[in-house]
Amino acid sequence: MNATSTRVTLVHEGERLDMAARTGVPIGALVPPPKAHQPSGFLIATADGTVVDAEAAVGTDVLEGTVLVTTPVRADLRTYRTADAGLESALRASAGETAFVLVSVLCFFLGGLPPLIGHGQLLSTALQIAGACLLVILLVSAAFRPARQRSAVREALGALTVPLAGGAAGALLAPVSSPDSRLLVALLAMWGTGAAALLLWIARRGASEAVSAGAWLFLAAVGTIVPATGISHVPVLMVLMAVGAVGGLLIPGFAVQVPNQQLLDMTQLRVMGRSVRQPTMPPSREVSPRSVSRSVAQTTVSSVALEIAFGSLVLLSLPTAIQTALADGVTAWGARVEIVCVMLLLLLRPRTAHSRVLRLTPRLVVAVAIVLALVLLWIDGGAGVITRTWSQVVAFIIFLTTAGTFAVGMFLSTVRSAWWGRLGDIFQTLAAVGILPSAVIAAGLIDVMRQL
Repeated sequence: MNATSTRVTLVHEGERLDMAARTGVPIGALVPPPKAHQPSGFLIATADGTVVDAEAAVGTDVLEGTVLVTTPVRADLRTYRTADAGLESALRASAGETAFVLVSVLCFFLGGLPPLIGHGQLLSTALQIAGACLLVILLVSAAFRPARQRSAVREALGALTVPLAGGAAGALLAPVSSPDSRLLVALLAMWGTGAAALLLWIARRGASEAVSAGAWLFLAAVGTIVPATGISHVPVLMVLMAVGAVGGLLIPGFAVQVPNQQLLDMTQLRVMGRSVRQPTMPPSREVSPRSVSRSVAQTTVSSVALEIAFGSLVLLSLPTAIQTALADGVTAWGARVEIVCVMLLLLLRPRTAHSRVLRLTPRLVVAVAIVLALVLLWIDGGAGVITRTWSQVVAFIIFLTTAGTFAVGMFLSTVRSAWWGRLGDIFQTLAAVGILPSAVIAAGLIDVMRQL
């Protein structure tokens, strides 16, 4: 080794790198650039914790044989006080948001739920109007509050639950003296939630708010079309269960959002190349680590919100699917096959997702579905669901199949084997292919087509 080189040891992301650098080279040039999911820089320190400037020169400021350790910028010791203040602010905001959602649910239970179950109006008209006004004020303040950096799960849950205030306000303002009071309360609650979600998206323009607005408006539209056309809710829910399961396969395509200035529109470029007039193309935006991190964060938040929305759609349709599966006829067998395929698909995807939350959310939906099935089948609230002795056998078989697929899915999600991965891909494809035909059979569309 010549005299113009200096040897240092760099501990970076758990790896020990022995380097020989030219004397005078800045230390920052030796640190590898951050990846897309990492922060924009690293803090460099010696083994005893002394912070080293990134512009420090090798050989003069950093001597031969020095051990340097890199840590993300967010772990900088000098920012602990700021981090503590940010954590305190985040906890305060989280507690306020949770209290806001609980107040909305309480208002709905007091003012909207009694008319739905036939108990009439519990609160006076003045209290209902005051409660609705309070919820609207809280909703507007939540829509225009300053944006804070939060985790993907909190961001998605907040965007999906905060609009419940609009639904509670709509239920409080619904007239209960009309003959169709139940339908009016339900419609105003759904459209109030959808309008609140749309307001939040217009005010914030966030990725999770867009998913929330689309989900709540879709639910409100379906809830309006079904009673307006007189269609039975059973086939609609059977189809929605299939949509919720298969829709999870489309989440990567829905969630990825990249600015147009960073994409090459090859079709437009070909058209421009063939034309005589060439319009001025807008300058492409520079791709920086910050923009890549922003796109990755938005994609993660959108993916989590979509997983929660599709999983909630499956859980919403599950009680009707269980009742259909415990009946007689071809539709019952279609419902049984659909339930098994849906649970199997939720357990087997997405096994290769980068985020652990995205891998656990579908499995959590399956666990909740198993608990919900047990509640419907073996608790007094579900008495009347099972009407025959052999239905208990069918229910037990469905439970064993679902529990077995749950165990297999959890096992495949932890095993790093090409053979098990290929086996999981095969069963995932079979489950995805079998969901839609079984949903069509369970919804009774075959009999409808025969009658037509």
